[in-house]
Amino acid sequence: MMAANDPSHPIPRSPPELLDLYIDASKDSFPALSQLSLVSKRCMLRARKHMFDRIQLGRLVRYPWGPGEEDYVEAPDVIRINDLLALLNANEMLATYPRYLDLDLGPFVGWDSTPGSDADFAFTQALPTILGSLHHLVSLRILSTGSNLPWDSLPMNMWASVTTCCSGPRITNLEFSGFTNFPFSLISSSPSLETLQLRVSGALVTPARAVPAQRIKTLISPVPCCSLIMSYTPETFAGLENFHWGVANQSDWDGYSIVSWRARDSLRRVKLEFKTGGHPISFDQGAPPLQGQVKHLTISSQPRITIGGTPTFEPQTIFELIRYTLRFQQMLNSLESLTIEYSVPIMRLDPPMTDFIIGGNQDSWKALDDEISSSECRDRIKIEILFSVTVIKTRVEEGASEGTEEEYQVLEGRMVEEVRAAMPRTAGNGRLETSFTFASATLSHLCPHAAHEGFSFVQ
Repeated sequence: MMAANDPSHPIPRSPPELLDLYIDASKDSFPALSQLSLVSKRCMLRARKHMFDRIQLGRLVRYPWGPGEEDYVEAPDVIRINDLLALLNANEMLATYPRYLDLDLGPFVGWDSTPGSDADFAFTQALPTILGSLHHLVSLRILSTGSNLPWDSLPMNMWASVTTCCSGPRITNLEFSGFTNFPFSLISSSPSLETLQLRVSGALVTPARAVPAQRIKTLISPVPCCSLIMSYTPETFAGLENFHWGVANQSDWDGYSIVSWRARDSLRRVKLEFKTGGHPISFDQGAPPLQGQVKHLTISSQPRITIGGTPTFEPQTIFELIRYTLRFQQMLNSLESLTIEYSVPIMRLDPPMTDFIIGGNQDSWKALDDEISSSECRDRIKIEILFSVTVIKTRVEEGASEGTEEEYQVLEGRMVEEVRAAMPRTAGNGRLETSFTFASATLSHLCPHAAHEGFSFVQ
């Protein structure tokens, strides 16, 4: 029997390339990477690349303050932030590994800001220091969940650190969400920016100086922000390929028209998110044809709740939104897929058989079916309708059932039948797909005064 330490019979070693494959295959398992990093120095360096590739900071955690299960308080995870700062201070090489940073500032809003407190140190000292040391980032996401945080309320050193990160030569993806008074200079200073996701309220704070040239490939701004478009030069969108835009009024549609025209030679994927409470739109104003470039179109719309049965405006239906978008921009000649994100509110899981529960009316569905089936792309375009069904309850009753799986399956089957009957030409060619998500909500949650004043849903 061979001894384990017999020098004449060395233990076989795996080729380094095979170990690299093991480590790469374990990139989503932190425990596995921790174990593999102990094998050798080479493995340690390889594992670190994955362990520190994406960093997430600012989450809420529960801190116990008593013996009971309910004796806890939710607070920002300052321990994680301070531990990361200690690691970076102990080994400067670690700062070269992170490429993706996700930071949520929401948990710090309204928390203990007493000078010298743990939360204050993490927010005003540790986080800015961490941001200032990560020079190899390619993606930066900064959110403020649960609140619209004024950007100019942040500490100056935090602002300066974020500015440094955004202007890094490697940054290709930026995302900001949940802020007001947002400075345009942050997103316009990235020379290599390709993807921009922006969910901010109000107009951007724009500089008086000239904006450097950028070529954005993906723009996602579901919260309408026309000042974003007007702040950029036309060349910025000349190579835009993916465009997700929110539309609540005419100026938002005009902003979409400007960008889509500037990107007419490159635009391939469009998502238009029509907002609840918007005003009627004149689609033929400033909406030039895209000359058959767009391959994938998604249109999303939600029902509008009117109080007292008296709408303040006559809303356009989702069917008008789809047909006008297709018609005025001549998309039907190039489309390969049309996705409709369609919200449907119902008052009960077993509505009367006389109800047309998929919303709208049969004539509007048929008009859309005829428009699509008469186009040049009728043999290749696939239609997918994503139904988001919300069961509305007038009040919360103790012990009330949320509905059984069988009830939801019956409701889904009935809605599928209604869709296929409403769009027979598209369904008959096997080009129609449907999917469903179900949720429940109380009327008082959706609109606190509706239960007392009368209500209706308008799609």
